[in-house]
Amino acid sequence: MTAGQASYRSAFAHIPTAVSVITTSDADGAPWGVTIGALCSLSVRPPLILFCLDKANESHAVLTASAWFLVHVLADHQAGVAARFAQRGSHRFDAGFDSIGKSWCGLPTISEVLVRIHGRQTSLLDGGDHTIVIAHVKNVEVNEGRPLLYHEHGYHGLADVPGWVERIGAPFARVGGVDEGAATSPLGR
Repeated sequence: MTAGQASYRSAFAHIPTAVSVITTSDADGAPWGVTIGALCSLSVRPPLILFCLDKANESHAVLTASAWFLVHVLADHQAGVAARFAQRGSHRFDAGFDSIGKSWCGLPTISEVLVRIHGRQTSLLDGGDHTIVIAHVKNVEVNEGRPLLYHEHGYHGLADVPGWVERIGAPFARVGGVDEGAATSPLGR
């Protein structure tokens, strides 16, 4: 890695991102999944999302060949699930995983997630060392809870992102809203 690549990675490690797992089934019906950090809404009309898949990941071929998939936005208590699907060689579900045999919209699913999105692939774009997948959203399920975040090379909930409250000041200490002192901050106006 060059000094430029190290700086680039370091910069993006400081940007918290919601953690998701993409699941699908291969041509033989075997379930596959991978943890991702790049997911966003692309369009409301029609409802489109995009996410990015590492081309070096062993699940890349299965996920880019599949027309249908589920996006699971993980809840803050699911760091173990994120770590499981982020490891090399662990992209298939196995008997030790509690969601084995469960499905939503006919695809392998993960229990207790914050958001579940059923999508159909519409486009694949080259994104350097990643493939950008664009998909039409067919179904959405939203549950109560808080998201799991990836920040500074670790998994965190909203309340425990390391040191960020101390770095920006007390007006933002309250998670889930802005307190009375927020009006003095440029972000609170």
